[in-house]
Amino acid sequence: MTMRIKAIKELHPGQILGQTLYTEKGDILLRKGVYISPFIIKKLQESGYASVYIWEDTMEYELEDVIRPEIRQKAINDLRKFTKAIEGEDPKRAEANMSILRAEVSTVVDELFNQKEVVVELVDMKNINRGLYQHSVNVMIHSVILAVGLGLNKTEVGKVALGALLHDIGLLFMPTEIMKKEGPLTPEEFEQIKEHPKKGFEFLRDKLNVEATTRMGILDHHEQYDGSGYPAGKKGTEIHLYGRIIAVANKYDSIISDRHYKKAMPVAEALEYIMGGGGSVFDPELTRIFIRNVNPYPVNTLVELSDGNVAAVVEVHSSFFSRPVVKVIRGKDKGEKIDLLREKNRVIINTL
Repeated sequence: MTMRIKAIKELHPGQILGQTLYTEKGDILLRKGVYISPFIIKKLQESGYASVYIWEDTMEYELEDVIRPEIRQKAINDLRKFTKAIEGEDPKRAEANMSILRAEVSTVVDELFNQKEVVVELVDMKNINRGLYQHSVNVMIHSVILAVGLGLNKTEVGKVALGALLHDIGLLFMPTEIMKKEGPLTPEEFEQIKEHPKKGFEFLRDKLNVEATTRMGILDHHEQYDGSGYPAGKKGTEIHLYGRIIAVANKYDSIISDRHYKKAMPVAEALEYIMGGGGSVFDPELTRIFIRNVNPYPVNTLVELSDGNVAAVVEVHSSFFSRPVVKVIRGKDKGEKIDLLREKNRVIINTL
């Protein structure tokens, strides 16, 4: 059996949930393996999920998260408690929760640091109502993978990870009406939002004495390699390395995520976007490393080929994720097995 992403509106009774889902407090909302029913579809809609993974009886291939689900969920919960302490202006509780977050970061780094090749295939199913926490944890995970791929030592990776987890902490100090706005921001509102890296940097410096390099990652995560970013318009290596790492991870997770005002971009298109930004928006070396660690076409993905055939991915080339081996299931070449790495005249144009 394998898993496939399905929008909530595409679910129908009898399908099987492929991934355990959680409430905001970290309790289990629905366990993987439960059968979809009209009641469950309604529950998912009310809980803020736009899509979920469901099991399908087609191939013996199971997608797995790069870290254990319980570790991911605990990080989300701990970050939520930390932000609540800040919002409640409770410095002692915030300091205590910061110690917990540091321990959580160490756990994530331990999970990933000694893995020689970490390949991300599973997209985290975000709850729109809890987007900030889930997004921040995802950015931490991708930043750790990038930092390890770059060859940073374990201590450095830990500092990157903490900065990535807290990269948007400055948003807590933005006007509520802007943060709760469901549509695009006005130019004036965006100018205010552009202050959030600086706000986060200053808060962690003045209130929690977080390391300078971690804070620099937060301050620089919206700077762009060509100098067109913010808040300072730095360019190239003027941007702190940690900021350059977090920038790639942050943008990727943002564009593959559903928002109230936009739909998520498919993984393959998101990777094209990141690749296209290498050398202009993003550090080119980090861009190359990142692309090597995300597989847009896991085994059993249904794809449309440039020749009109519809095929299922049956094998993946570890160094060339964009050119897998596929088997045609619909079209003039039904039943044919095609190695897209060898047959350069055919390409994947869409996922189905």
